[in-house]
Amino acid sequence: MNRIMHPCPIQIRLTPEEVAKCHQYAEAFLLSRANGGANRRISDSMKYIGKWKGRDFDIMTVQAQRDAKAGECAVAKALRMPITVLSWDVNGPDNGADLTAGGYRIDVKAVSPNKRFLLWPLPKNEMFEGKAFDAFISTRGEGMLWKIDGCISKKKFFNNKQIAGPDHTKLEPGTWYIDIGGPLITRHLDYFID
Repeated sequence: MNRIMHPCPIQIRLTPEEVAKCHQYAEAFLLSRANGGANRRISDSMKYIGKWKGRDFDIMTVQAQRDAKAGECAVAKALRMPITVLSWDVNGPDNGADLTAGGYRIDVKAVSPNKRFLLWPLPKNEMFEGKAFDAFISTRGEGMLWKIDGCISKKKFFNNKQIAGPDHTKLEPGTWYIDIGGPLITRHLDYFID
């Protein structure tokens, strides 16, 4: 067996300028949505009110969108790529992949540091098969500090996902998820780094 060269977790620190760029992106994204831009149709279907410790949260906030983009930046940096490889277009959705590395199309899933699930949002369940990506990379953090947890293939996620039931205390019923700390997550990024 080959030696693992890029074990996870990988700690990534974004610069203040990178976080500011993510914040500007989030504001522009939400402004485009509010003004009827192409993302309005997508984000209306994604206006996802979820549950976490009994509190509602909305992914359509500046902080949530900033941190989603910052998570993408952290993964790009972990893969030794400039953040310019990411899409910064606020007027249209991506095709499913946030970036491509090692021949794989990657969808980055970024959550706050205290979360433990890699999620596929409930409103997008019907779109899963048609989304053009090969693997998820899971990252947790906020602002400048990020931790890359590992990766899982699209197929492995789909075949092994759990589905939140009505008694789940942290997720909306029907949400697909896996535990980030569980055995399904591959704990290295060697597939993606040339």
